[in-house]
Amino acid sequence: MVAFSTIKPGDVLYDLKKRNSAMVYEVRVIASIPGSAIVSYSGNPPRNAGRRVITRLRRPPDKDAPP
Repeated sequence: MVAFSTIKPGDVLYDLKKRNSAMVYEVRVIASIPGSAIVSYSGNPPRNAGRRVITRLRRPPDKDAPP
């Protein structure tokens, strides 16, 4: 999970939705404003996302991290 205070424009995060099957959406941070952020889901037009949505997102795993 991502802390709201750590996001910055240009970050690429991921949203994991689990319903009948798992879906992963790429989320690009366009701008960070107090209390919310402007994000783009999977290349779609930017939209406003609040703190609750941002804190649900995940960062990609580090490539150099041990297994």
